[in-house]
Amino acid sequence: MFRRVPRRTKLGGIELDNGAILSLRFGSASRDKSAFPNAAEVSLKRKALAGHLAFGRGRHFCIGASLARQEMMISFEVLLERLDNFALARNCDSPEYTPSFFGRNLKALSLKFDRIH
Repeated sequence: MFRRVPRRTKLGGIELDNGAILSLRFGSASRDKSAFPNAAEVSLKRKALAGHLAFGRGRHFCIGASLARQEMMISFEVLLERLDNFALARNCDSPEYTPSFFGRNLKALSLKFDRIH
């Protein structure tokens, strides 16, 4: 997403001239540590955050957001009913992402688990 700077300003300590073009990265959305503590961690108990941009905002809000959330909840319920001892299969302290202008896409997510009979 590209945006033009409307007036001379400073952003993150960097001077930006009027008319400069910025490339805003979707992958950095909702990653401000002051608003989203531990943003990189998966937490199923995280409180809903009104400012999160996972499904867009305003006129760009995803029309399928409710369906996607319901599908995620059902998928997790089924996985947790059928699998036990869910864990990361290897050290994932530094996950690798595919370079992208549009998102934060993991190259791989290795899991280990026991199947419930």
